[in-house]
Amino acid sequence: MNRRPGFGEGNLGAVAGAVTGAIGGLLAVGIPMAIVGRDPVLLVIYRQLAMIGFIICVPSGWLLGGQTGPRCVRLFGARHGELIGGILGGLLPVLGIMAWAWT
Repeated sequence: MNRRPGFGEGNLGAVAGAVTGAIGGLLAVGIPMAIVGRDPVLLVIYRQLAMIGFIICVPSGWLLGGQTGPRCVRLFGARHGELIGGILGGLLPVLGIMAWAWT
C-alpha cells in the first residue's frame, strides 16, 4: 500500500513522529551542551530552550512523520513501515535543533 497521505493527516506514523519529536525536543538542546561541558547538570539548566525545542519538534514531527510513515510501508511492511517512517520523520527536527545547539 503506497499512498500519498494528506498534509497533517493523522496516522500511526504521525503519532510516532510526534512522540519522537516530543521526547527528543526536550533533550535536543541539553545533550550537546552536556557533552561539550562534560556535565550532566547542563541537561536541565536550559529549561526554556528545551520547551522551545519541544514546541517546535512536536508539530514538525507530526507533519514529517505523517508524510514519511505511509511511504515506508512498501519497504518495511504495514505496521512496521509506518512506525519506522514516523520515527525517522520525528528525528529530523530533533537532529536539526541538536545541530543548532552544537554550534
